[in-house]
Amino acid sequence: MRLQRRSVALLGLAAITTTLVALPAAPAAAAQWPDFAEAFGINVSNTVVGEALTAGGTEHAVRWSPSGQITDLGTLPGGQFSGASGINGWGEIVGSSDTGANANDAVRWSPTGQITVLPGLSVGPGSYSLANAVNDAGVVVGFGIIADGDQHAVRWSPSGQITDLGGLPGYGDSIASAVNESGVAVGYSEDGSAESAVRWDAHGRITELARPAGDTTTFADGINDFGEIVGAAFHQSDGQWQAVEWDPAGNVHQLATGVQTVEARAVNDLGVIVGEGQTPAVTADAAVWYPDGRSAVLPSLSSQSGGNPDFVSPNAINDRGVAVGRELQLNLSLAVRWSPDGRASALPTLLNPAG
Repeated sequence: MRLQRRSVALLGLAAITTTLVALPAAPAAAAQWPDFAEAFGINVSNTVVGEALTAGGTEHAVRWSPSGQITDLGTLPGGQFSGASGINGWGEIVGSSDTGANANDAVRWSPTGQITVLPGLSVGPGSYSLANAVNDAGVVVGFGIIADGDQHAVRWSPSGQITDLGGLPGYGDSIASAVNESGVAVGYSEDGSAESAVRWDAHGRITELARPAGDTTTFADGINDFGEIVGAAFHQSDGQWQAVEWDPAGNVHQLATGVQTVEARAVNDLGVIVGEGQTPAVTADAAVWYPDGRSAVLPSLSSQSGGNPDFVSPNAINDRGVAVGRELQLNLSLAVRWSPDGRASALPTLLNPAG
């Protein structure tokens, strides 16, 4: 099972320290922890959401104001970890939080920061659900664990009622990654050996998205309001990943670029796509594709200062052309915001709120 990227942080600090080699000199209150933050969502007002490491060594959902001020959104009562995955135009935020009782719940934060639990497909110890995205109508999508341990894509209504979206016939697991303003959701369904990108219409009917010739695995990560979908496909013949897009009719196209592409993560209503690419110099570059067929590599924080990062990943882009994600360096992970002209800037962290 491919873990949805937004759930990785909830594994705790171990997920960071397995990647980071050395611990930096940090403020005295948190000298034992590397600094960490990642941005996962941005709305049209340029408010950004994601997660950041606290002085206690746990990750909390955070919100950055358009000016960059960071706010800790906290957790459910008794919880230690939380993460924010998406935000809509009204400032409603979704994600997940643990409860301190061997359980993890999908949650929604109001624009003023009040946290509310979204019901899951199972309850009690071992239950798990996560909200990945929310549209302006308040429709939320994500996934939950059912009683037999399978992951099922779910949708929550604005009032919080949960619907099991399920997967393709014969497939055990599914995840909904994104939803547009029409209530159309995208994600993937897994049959135990391969994953297939799928689309659910506003009534919950599922359709398998076309695969590029020779590909065995596809994922859908983002959708815009015109029904354009982006994601990734795996080429079995050469063992390579390729960023792809599906037009509203469901036809699939590979995204060409000057670097080896890995995954397209998000697309805005202007048709601008962001995702990951690779060059020999780094593990991953931030890539951008334009509707006219052009592509480019977004600068990293390190490249702007003459260095090379270990990993750069944009996760979201709004209709103003502002993208957000993260840059992984030797001993820290920074939340990054790219302006429409492509300049990268670091967002503050909870350990360094002054930036």
